[in-house]
Order: sequence, then C-alpha cells, then structure tokens
Amino acid sequence: MSGLVLCLGLIAIPGARVQAGTGPLAGLQEATTKVGFDEQMPAKLSGLLWPTPGIAPKKCAVMKVGVEGTSEDDKRILIERVDNGDIVFAHIITSKPEADTKMRREYYYRANAKGGLALALTATFQFTITDVDDDVLKNVTSQTYGETAGDGTQPLAITPEIKAKFETEKKFWLKLEKSLKKKERDSGQ
Repeated sequence: MSGLVLCLGLIAIPGARVQAGTGPLAGLQEATTKVGFDEQMPAKLSGLLWPTPGIAPKKCAVMKVGVEGTSEDDKRILIERVDNGDIVFAHIITSKPEADTKMRREYYYRANAKGGLALALTATFQFTITDVDDDVLKNVTSQTYGETAGDGTQPLAITPEIKAKFETEKKFWLKLEKSLKKKERDSGQ
C-alpha cells in the first residue's frame, strides 16, 4: 500500500462544521480535520447516501482522505460530511475488461453514530474509450442497501456479505488511524 494522501489546504466553513463525535469513529473525524481536503459532494451522490424522500438532493460539504489500495486502480476514501459528522467509507476499483471499455465500481458504506452500518451503496460505471483516450460514460447502475433509497427504488436488506465488506473498510481505516496516532506520538517525543 502506498502512503496516505495528505492535503493540508483546509478551508474553514464558519459555523458549518460539527464538533467531532465521541463514538467509536470519533478518531476518524479528527483525522479528516487534520489531513483531509474539503470538497463539495455532488447532489446526486449526496441524495443517494443521505436520502430524504420528497426533498431534492443538494450538494454537501465533505472532508476527504484518500489512500491508494493494492494498485493504482484501487483507491480507498474516508469521507466525513461536514454539517453532521457522518462517516462514509468508499472503495473504488477500476478495471479495463476490453481495450475499448473501462469499468469503475464504487462501494460506499455510511456508518451510524455507534459505528455500525446505516446504508450501503454500490455503483458501477461503464465507459467506452474513444480513439483519443477519452472516457465516454455508457451506463450507470446502482443499488442501495439499508435505508430508503435516494433514487426512489426499493433498497435491499443489508446482507452478511455487505456487512462484512463494511467491517473490512472500517477496520482498515481504524488501523490506519491508530498507526498515524502512534507516529504522531513517536515524533512528538
């Protein structure tokens, strides 16, 4: 695994950021504050991760920390929603099954305040690669597990397989957070 992507250009949003929680993922909230970069999550994705029936989805401010996975086509992202402190683990895997096709699978796991799985979202993007190496989006499919789906479809129940993937992502980030805190303590002595 390559090193942590550290982006220190933080922008304060007065009055918008909630205090770090005290639950099992509070250290991850602290990590996004220290080393995360701020971004506006697109309204469509925000609406799928935080569905509110009858209300149009809006962009939301998030802090992100990214880590390369086992290859350059494998990325993990820790996301904290700024206005409510919710933590989302994302895992993005890109593959090229054919010379003129690219697939990107995105897995999102939103944790609840107790560190459990509240909602899971899987999305698959299929691209056609043109002669000039442009990626043209050909198809998108998604499925929500858990809460009400933001796209109006019926969500599926959270399966043991989905819960196991969530636990794997959570353990990955908690282990990384613990390692960073140890390095921080060691360098401070």
